[in-house]
Amino acid sequence: MSGHTSIETTVAAMRAGADDVRQKPVPPLALLRWVNHGTWDPAGDPVPTATVERVQWEHVRRVVADCGGNHSRAAQLLGIGRATLRRQLRKRAPRR
Repeated sequence: MSGHTSIETTVAAMRAGADDVRQKPVPPLALLRWVNHGTWDPAGDPVPTATVERVQWEHVRRVVADCGGNHSRAAQLLGIGRATLRRQLRKRAPRR
């Protein structure tokens, strides 16, 4: 469980051996169901819809990671200038 999940951190957790990744807060009954039965109740654990700002924030970071941290290449793939990319990377994660 994490308070700051993203596609990047979820993929890293799964590659490190995590069976599942959940964003806090997790309802206590859902956590107990997971511990006791290994299942999540979809009705009791709704998936929040990400905002456009959050999706953009995650996408920019994923492209930079895919480019091995090469900002010039990432900016080129994103179709933006390096200065714009630097401004995007300075932004804090928006709420979901």
